[in-house]
Amino acid sequence: MNLNCELAISTATGALLEYGDYRGDNAVLAQAIGVYRATLAEIRREKLSLTWAMTQNNLGNALEALGQRETGTARLVEAVIAFREALKEFTRERVPLQWARTQTNFGTALTVLGERESGTAQLEEALTALESARSVYQAAGLLQYESGFERRLQSLRQLIAQRPE
Repeated sequence: MNLNCELAISTATGALLEYGDYRGDNAVLAQAIGVYRATLAEIRREKLSLTWAMTQNNLGNALEALGQRETGTARLVEAVIAFREALKEFTRERVPLQWARTQTNFGTALTVLGERESGTAQLEEALTALESARSVYQAAGLLQYESGFERRLQSLRQLIAQRPE
């Protein structure tokens, strides 16, 4: 697969993800998930590690969006796995802002998953992910995200405090 083909697939699939999420169209989200998975089957991680990681991140976003609409947790678990995979290449040292964005996505999926499960393990991991992402954004001077992070972190802390351990 060449770079132009990858970019075209990424753009088209991103449009499917955005449309499906915005319109609440689960079939379109499922289509985006299928395309991301097919793309991952074609991309060689060793040669295109950042493209592979971006595709994993986007797969996670599509799974998380669909998982929020479903009553179960299977898609959310898959989203968490996809984000973990993306973070293997999107490291804080290598691409700090992409790492922070993926950590934020990871934290979001863990939060939704944790809200549906008992206990606090998922929620605590979400808190750690979001706090870590926030620190990178702060270090980069991207303070426009600060109030959003503060609200999310406060909400997570309250939810954790309300749960029995």
